[in-house]
Amino acid sequence: MNDDADNIEIYRNILKRYKDRGLVPFVGAGLSVPAGFPSWRAFLDIEKDDPSDPLDVASELSTKRGGEHLFQIDVANAFGGKFLPADWNRRASRVQNEAIGLLPKLFRGVVITTNFDRLLEHLYSGAVVAHPGEYSKLNRAVQMGTSAILKLHGCVLKPDSIILTRESYSQAYPDTDKKTDFIIALEKILTNQTVLFLGCSLKDDHTLKQWAKMLTQPEGEGIEHFAIVNCTKTEMPKKRADLGEMNIFPILYNHIRTDDDDKENHDAVRIILERLYRDTNGGQPLNNLPPKNPYFTGRENQLEGLQKTFDDMHAIRVVSGLGGVGKTQTVLEYAHRHLDGYGDGVWWLNAESELDLMQGCREVLIKVGVLDEVKASDIKPDELLNRWQYWLGEHRKRLLIFDNAESEIVVERYMSKKYCGHVLLTTRDASWGGEPTMGLPLMSESEAVEFLLKRTGRKEQQHTWAGVEDVAKRLGYLPLALEQAAAYMRNVEWSFSGYLDMLSGHGLSTLDKDYAKPDEKYYKKIVTTTWQISFDKIKRENNIVSELFNVFAYVDSNNIPLEVFVEHQELMFFVDLQKIDKLCIVDAVALLLRYSLIEREGKDDYLINIHRLVQEIVRDIHKNYADTSYVTCCFKVLYKAVPKNYDSERGTRPLFERVAKHALAATKYYENTCDNNATQKIVGEAYHFVGLGYIETTQFSTAIDVYNSAATVFEKVWGKEQPETASIYGNIAYTYEQQGKFDEALKWYMKALSIKEWMLGKKHQSTAITYNNIANVYQHQGNYSMATEWYEKALAAKEEAFGKEHPNTAITYNNIAITHSIQGDYDKALEWYDKALTILKRKPGKEHTETANTYTNIALVYSEQGRYVEALELCDKALTICESVLGKEHPNTAIKYGSIAYVYKQQGRFDEALKWYSKALTIFEKTLGKEHPETAATYCGIANLYEQQGKYFDAVGVYEEVKAIYEKVFGEKHQLTVSVQVHIARVIDKVRSC
Repeated sequence: MNDDADNIEIYRNILKRYKDRGLVPFVGAGLSVPAGFPSWRAFLDIEKDDPSDPLDVASELSTKRGGEHLFQIDVANAFGGKFLPADWNRRASRVQNEAIGLLPKLFRGVVITTNFDRLLEHLYSGAVVAHPGEYSKLNRAVQMGTSAILKLHGCVLKPDSIILTRESYSQAYPDTDKKTDFIIALEKILTNQTVLFLGCSLKDDHTLKQWAKMLTQPEGEGIEHFAIVNCTKTEMPKKRADLGEMNIFPILYNHIRTDDDDKENHDAVRIILERLYRDTNGGQPLNNLPPKNPYFTGRENQLEGLQKTFDDMHAIRVVSGLGGVGKTQTVLEYAHRHLDGYGDGVWWLNAESELDLMQGCREVLIKVGVLDEVKASDIKPDELLNRWQYWLGEHRKRLLIFDNAESEIVVERYMSKKYCGHVLLTTRDASWGGEPTMGLPLMSESEAVEFLLKRTGRKEQQHTWAGVEDVAKRLGYLPLALEQAAAYMRNVEWSFSGYLDMLSGHGLSTLDKDYAKPDEKYYKKIVTTTWQISFDKIKRENNIVSELFNVFAYVDSNNIPLEVFVEHQELMFFVDLQKIDKLCIVDAVALLLRYSLIEREGKDDYLINIHRLVQEIVRDIHKNYADTSYVTCCFKVLYKAVPKNYDSERGTRPLFERVAKHALAATKYYENTCDNNATQKIVGEAYHFVGLGYIETTQFSTAIDVYNSAATVFEKVWGKEQPETASIYGNIAYTYEQQGKFDEALKWYMKALSIKEWMLGKKHQSTAITYNNIANVYQHQGNYSMATEWYEKALAAKEEAFGKEHPNTAITYNNIAITHSIQGDYDKALEWYDKALTILKRKPGKEHTETANTYTNIALVYSEQGRYVEALELCDKALTICESVLGKEHPNTAIKYGSIAYVYKQQGRFDEALKWYSKALTIFEKTLGKEHPETAATYCGIANLYEQQGKYFDAVGVYEEVKAIYEKVFGEKHQLTVSVQVHIARVIDKVRSC
């Protein structure tokens, strides 16, 4: 290097421009030579003194090779086109101390290159790669603070994109006024930013001619560019003058190649870059930040939100969240993106303890020159704190970051609230000090998938992506868990699908393996360690809360109903320690929120959420100690809480919906711990009651799954040919019947029947009931002859098993009556209804709801016969019973309202009918929901009323609502759905004929 006055002055200008963050490197092929790649002239076999133009030589070789495409493939292969990632990583490691290896330390924004190789991509891990025309991609990278590489002349991954011959160069940079993507790209660079040319010979006449056009345009006037160029001493004056005309000011050095040295030496470039690194504090503004994480993904909304909240000069912002959710990494990313905005530096302090804070402050004060490094350890804590506070007061244009803050009192001592500047604080405590707090959510699915692909190095290998979404979902989109999973897969070269299988077989124990350790530059703890710290602290602060939290590991992760555990606390072994009341629940929620182990669910004070990986870690801890006490507690509470019947109890459906998924989860976990028939029987019963609730709430598919689980348990405990198991088969059949899957229903009823007839006999009560149920299915199918045949079987068996005067026998009388009524045989129907009513009045009695139901059935027959006054009298009788026994807001009472509405509709009293339908609808929507079949049936009655009134458009609208409900609950092929479709078609025909 020539230390002449010109070079020194130019270096000073480069240094100034660099400090102003306004320098963009332009990397030529010369910098890739130390990695083992040939220079361009060497590849073309041009002797050092040969004046031939490389573009022309390339064109000749292209012709000889048989065309440009084949020649481009040769070029790609020569510059690493067939390299594997490991090959590139080795090359990148080789040049860490070369000039090109210094670039990522100095330049973290945009890098421009004409090189075809991918060395820069592997030095700039995670950088965005763009080509001419892809300016939006470049702009996004700049906005996000991400490194970006603009490859002007193509890449070995796409040989057809390589520009190297006279022909391809002329197409990219024509001599006409046409502006190609390449010209536009160069103009954007050379006329807007200061460029530093590195490894570029700057002696190709054609290249310089193109650049000269752009560099001398008015848009680029006044913009200086710099270069570090090798040339002979005799060429130096002319070189400096020629480049100066284009506003390129070079540092010139002289390396003379010998015959044995055909590689141009770029030690001078390395030396200058090293000096630039030293002179600029490692190429960065003052800071002590951990390295920027090249794999950081997403969080754009949160980062933007932080930036907006820092509009004020003095502001404190808190980022809270579950351990492992990415608080530290998000704040670190923010800090790196905004380094340039803090003239007094960006300072990172570990705030886990006061000792850590003191050490951090001492290191910062040494770095800024306040303390002498040798004497700093002798300074007493009080003096250190005073110097720190004084320095804060004098240097307010800074960002302080307190990471993993634990104690508000301690942290407050180390920040000056009066002159706080900007302060970012990460903590698990969601209620920190009353400061504005941003709760950091989990990653979105797209962010989690993007991170896994990036971290495993598979982003460009689409054939390896199978299973990546499932891995992200299985790990709950938790960043630290994703980091460990990616480390595991990368270290053992495991596929996403293979890793998912490992998780299925071994659970989260995979995260404890050495090869699942996260990158220690960015993560100090693994998932289990992170959460264990919180668990231990909670246990020390409030043991009863800790015990409750252990129980919550065995419920569903969302909408956990705390009041259920208060109501049934006597079933939990640790309650003797302290009674659980509302105040205890408040304490529990506050403490768990403080460590971000739970989230509140909306406005309901008694609902919380827990991340399912947290629950899994807790369960693993219990498993390691063979501790089944907590799962037993949880199961007992929820078994007691789940409703056992839905006959006359108010509030049972809302209660079931609140506890159902938790009871199901607890039952599944408890089942795995059961080691005897007695406990397995209770598990089977639990499945049965949960299944019953799902039928009652019309969640039939889920009910089938639950009853299948019950059947598995009953078959194991009782055997496949026992009546207890047959009863579960009957429940499965009934569920299929409700879905309108009548063939499936008959199959399961017959399966249950064969067991009951064999084990109990044909005249047993249970067998008789199954005969009745089979008859019901045939009735639904419209096969009335078969229905009658099976009802007769049921009746004969019931009369013998129960007696002729028993209410259960009356049920079959009712069913026979319904069959006759459907077929229009009203006299026969009334005859059988009368038999049923006679029995029901005696037992269960005149004021029982079953008796009321029969009154209603008779009333509907009277209505069909035109006997409206008698019909309404019976409807009123039935209504009085239901309102008295069940209350005015019960679904069965609403059914009676609907029956009254039907009679008024048949009578032509439409206003009265609509009033009663509306009363019924209000109750159904409130108690059963808007998508329950009873609600839909009421809508259907209203639609039919509109149809009779000639309000066809209104009728079609309501029918469509009914159809949507039936399709969702039963499916498109169910007879109710098909029936409504027929109604809609009929009304549309009426509209057309009007």
